[in-house]
Amino acid sequence: MAQIVILSMSGVLPSALAGVQDMFALGSLRLSESQHSLAPAYKQPWSPEIVVASADGSDITDGQGRRFVVNHGLSQLPSCEAVIIPGFMPNQFGVPPEQLLDKSTHEWL
Repeated sequence: MAQIVILSMSGVLPSALAGVQDMFALGSLRLSESQHSLAPAYKQPWSPEIVVASADGSDITDGQGRRFVVNHGLSQLPSCEAVIIPGFMPNQFGVPPEQLLDKSTHEWL
């Protein structure tokens, strides 16, 4: 099964994090509906596992101060087929979240 990781970090835009998850949920529903009308030879089941992960596995606080629960830390995910990094709220200096800049996240990516 394909695994897609949404790399979540404190300061993420809540609409970006939720929007990516919603996009995959809606896409999966649409794909499932369209498969019913295809001949068996053309059916292509695709149901990736969508994993919300943070650098260390801790829950994160979004850019609006709300808490989001994550599924895993990066160390628990040795590989995946794709990584999505949602947009974030830069700090007052326009710098990305620390978790995106740290060495362990760079090495994992």
